[in-house]
Amino acid sequence: MDAIEAKIKDLHSQSSRLLGTLACNKSLELSLLRTKQRRQIQETYLEELKQKESAASRQHAKLRIIYKRLKMEKQRFEAINSLSMGIASNFDSFLGLIERVRFSSLTTLMFFKIQLLANT
Repeated sequence: MDAIEAKIKDLHSQSSRLLGTLACNKSLELSLLRTKQRRQIQETYLEELKQKESAASRQHAKLRIIYKRLKMEKQRFEAINSLSMGIASNFDSFLGLIERVRFSSLTTLMFFKIQLLANT
């Protein structure tokens, strides 16, 4: 009987250790699962950040292209504006020249009329 009781105590002790080990293993397994879940969440978040960064980079590239086009359009407008200002300035000079020629022609005509009147 003593041998049986000793054997029962030994089995009870072994089962207690096994249950403790099992509980520890379950705790470790749950901890590992939580760690895996956190890691998966972090990887998903990192992937989302990469996608947002990529989209922002593409958007930035589009904005740079638009900026370059607007800058070229502004330069073109400034060139056309400068050219039209030059043409307007030249036109004013041309009108001034015509006015002087007209005035000098009128003066010459008046001179000839005076000469004709004086000779008659």
